[in-house]
Amino acid sequence: MVKGGSKMLLFFNNAWHENKDIFPILARLSSGQALFETIHYQDGVLYFWEKHLKRMEQSLAFFKAAVDWPDLKSIILQKLENADCRSARVKLVCTLPFEGRTSQLIPTDFLILIEFLPEKQSVTASVRLKTMDSPFNPEVALLQHKTINYGYHFYFKGLAQQEGFDDVLYLHPKGFLMETSMANIIGVKGDKLFTPPSSVGLLPGIVRSVLIQELEVIETKIHKNEIAAFDYFFLTSSVRELRFVEQIDRWTFAAEHKRHFLQIERSWQVIKQEYRARQRSHSQS
Repeated sequence: MVKGGSKMLLFFNNAWHENKDIFPILARLSSGQALFETIHYQDGVLYFWEKHLKRMEQSLAFFKAAVDWPDLKSIILQKLENADCRSARVKLVCTLPFEGRTSQLIPTDFLILIEFLPEKQSVTASVRLKTMDSPFNPEVALLQHKTINYGYHFYFKGLAQQEGFDDVLYLHPKGFLMETSMANIIGVKGDKLFTPPSSVGLLPGIVRSVLIQELEVIETKIHKNEIAAFDYFFLTSSVRELRFVEQIDRWTFAAEHKRHFLQIERSWQVIKQEYRARQRSHSQS
């Protein structure tokens, strides 16, 4: 019996460690009890930071967790600016008990991971998607929250790649399109944009929410049998941003539609420029 409660040991890098401060966060990480946000940093700006933080706060409230946030944004920006970094993937990870009991989080419950990225290519590679039935119950509320339980996504993405595709496109039990392993999907018909609603069991992404607001994307259920009725589809995610979908199963989308897609990409860049200008104005005021 260990006096004062339980004791933990960690074997890492060929040595045993007894740093008690890190054990709670490692214990939760090893059991999948953590939320995270992935934020794109580029040239001094953490894009849509406020939306990312709000989504995490909503998830924390769902799990009955409270937190007094330190100024994480300034902490991250200062580090990146001192590192002379132009582009990075920033992951904000928050560990907490998932049992739904009331908890007050402290600084040692957080991790910040920064991955420096190469300069973005001017032409983004298109993707091919393989539809697969979702293994998840779309009614489970946990799907609406960005947890670290992503092992299954890598597994099904791998299955799609083994068949010559780039990623999986999950299908609702009733045949409706959901999302890929790491991105939301938007369909285009003429000048109208459509995306599956969160009610089908997907995780609503930040770029998706921005486009719904700025480009008037319509949320509607899209059945697999309706894929051929669309001109084309594209994916949205925070770091990889927008990517043209060239194929879903047997359906291919003509390269001629890429011209229209590039117009949407230009609109996205304008949205980012306006956000950057607001951030610069705010920092100078």
